[in-house]
Amino acid sequence: MKRIGQALFFLILSTSISIADDPPRTATKQLNLFPQGFTFNSGLGFSNLATSTIWNISAANPASLADFPEISAGVSMQYASRIEDAFGFDIAYERVNPWLPQSFGLVLPFHAFRMGVGFNQKYSHSLDFGEIPILTVNNPQGSGETYHPVFETYVYSGSGMISYALPRFINPSHGLALGAQIDVDFLRNYQEIPRLSATGTDQAISWKAGIRYRFLDLLKLGAAFEKGASFSGNIEWEEYALLMIPDSGFISQSQFQDTPFTADLPDRLSFGWWLKISEQFSLANDFSFVYWENVYSSLKNQMDISGSVYFLASEKISFSAGFYSTRWELNDAFFMSVGILANFKPLRMELTVADSHLASSDTRKQTLARLGLGVSL
Repeated sequence: MKRIGQALFFLILSTSISIADDPPRTATKQLNLFPQGFTFNSGLGFSNLATSTIWNISAANPASLADFPEISAGVSMQYASRIEDAFGFDIAYERVNPWLPQSFGLVLPFHAFRMGVGFNQKYSHSLDFGEIPILTVNNPQGSGETYHPVFETYVYSGSGMISYALPRFINPSHGLALGAQIDVDFLRNYQEIPRLSATGTDQAISWKAGIRYRFLDLLKLGAAFEKGASFSGNIEWEEYALLMIPDSGFISQSQFQDTPFTADLPDRLSFGWWLKISEQFSLANDFSFVYWENVYSSLKNQMDISGSVYFLASEKISFSAGFYSTRWELNDAFFMSVGILANFKPLRMELTVADSHLASSDTRKQTLARLGLGVSL
């Protein structure tokens, strides 16, 4: 049953056309973007609407550029553990190219303006079916040979950002900053099974706009809207395939041709706040409304919630603890995080670890870790 389920799963993923007439008819394929491929861990636990670290600025509120009065740059690496049973039938999930930086940021100040550029891995998803036995018409029981299917999808984004802090807003105790961001998003989808491979790529433009209010150094309020990228193109198939579902006796010989595809990232509307409650403690909270219905009409929109508490142990060391809660249909995930941020000017370093094994669906139990390094000149 496990092998039958695996075969059905990747047949559904890979097969989107059939040739029954002359000329052939081609149906547009909607690429499946699963929740495990999105990365949520930010540079400050999970909250990044009211404030942000330099290495995570391209994934945060663009109005947060106002927090960097000096030339600043940073980079982060992120680890995400493998999910062994992400889809049932022992189908696992892991990241594509985990050795690449998760994010990068550079901010240049010009009086009340801030200019920035950045990079971010918005989506990274690889399915692992394990070794599948090779079955043929002449040898339906298999010869002991196996193959390893490959299904990979990722979206990498380059960002350009700008923010402006109003020089006069009520009085010097109050501050208001506006920010905008343009992303160039690159999508690649790659699939491979015996004697058949397919590649689909496209580039798209997405954008984000944000606002951030500050009262002294006690309170920050932030809001941002992100318009998700919309991709379309052709999946280019190579060669023919002879497929057989193990133990079922079902054989399908299909001729593949270039297939139109679409893929959309959901829009997001987010609100967040940061509050200093004492010299040592501060709190942060973010709410993000994700418009999945705009991508798949069969899905419901969702609300993601995160919260963090920060403890300033000294002028150079602070600690954080927080949570992140999300629900994608029946895929519940509840992450808890701890982190340490070291500020040895001009260097800043951060390590955050998050885990969802305590109270999440089996398909979302995972450990995340982020290491960030920044410098201000």
